[in-house]
Amino acid sequence: MFSIPRKSTATIGATLTLCLSLAACGAPAGENNAAESEGWEPEQVVTLTVPFSAGGGTDTMARTIAEGLEEVRPGLKIQVVNREGAGGAVGYSHTFAQSGNPHELVAVESSIITAPYVNETGWEYTDFTPIGQVSAHTAGLAVPAGKYTDLNDFLETVEAGGSLSVGLAGAADSFFDIVISALAEKIDNPGKFRRVSYEDGNKTALSVVSGDSDAVVMSPEHVTEFMRAGDVDTLAVFTDSRIEQGVLADVPTAQEQGLDFSLQGVRGISAAPDLTEEQTRYWRAAFLEWTKHESYQKYIESSQSLAVPKGRKGYMANLDTFAEAAKRYLG
Repeated sequence: MFSIPRKSTATIGATLTLCLSLAACGAPAGENNAAESEGWEPEQVVTLTVPFSAGGGTDTMARTIAEGLEEVRPGLKIQVVNREGAGGAVGYSHTFAQSGNPHELVAVESSIITAPYVNETGWEYTDFTPIGQVSAHTAGLAVPAGKYTDLNDFLETVEAGGSLSVGLAGAADSFFDIVISALAEKIDNPGKFRRVSYEDGNKTALSVVSGDSDAVVMSPEHVTEFMRAGDVDTLAVFTDSRIEQGVLADVPTAQEQGLDFSLQGVRGISAAPDLTEEQTRYWRAAFLEWTKHESYQKYIESSQSLAVPKGRKGYMANLDTFAEAAKRYLG
């Protein structure tokens, strides 16, 4: 086994610095504790921050959540705001700076755990108020169509040849970086894979179609259209069982092909730190009610995710499990 050298600490930049240091980024004075009584409800438009650009998987999830919560809580208004940068750290840091403000939510995925590995964030995933888990997602290894027969053929070819570029969505030290590290561990040669980071899943998928990347590790839903068109093959998904949806149903898991590795990412929703019990209860009840609606199931099917509607305890347990994997491969 090898370990990945810890990257030198980077700063997030002026946007993050300001959000963490200026009181102006927080809620207005007195608002944080405005609703201590039983039966609290939002008193203004709620902001749901997406730590990535529009159009990606996290953005789609956030907009679906916003519509779903408005559906189950008539009168509730949620604005979705994209605050991308630093592998998600800028967006999460905005919400972290809103401590005590019940009108600030954030769309969460595994970068809430990996971002602090490469940025001075001043927070960890446990600092936020957990609301619930929407789904689980995994990664797939996609390559140009017809180039490899399966995962083993890919690994044997890489081991015998030179290095190749592997595209991934987001910054290094991300969910997908963990998968690449596991592949490198299998052939005992981390230098074979040259990581190339792209802003989001859509751009990552296009990189393998255009030939800019020799392979990509990314959320499988981003390549399904290219699979249908015959441009891309997905050699493996890195989860315990197959994704029984659409063209991905025929893609074997890495474990089926002899690689004893799986990784399940978490997609969910959290709120700013230090909410009151009543405020937290409102959001958790609304979220769990939405997961019983048809719009939730439609999201699961369209995103080709794994349905894992969890309350606070299950949500945090799954984040903890992923954090252990991140510590092994990135720490």
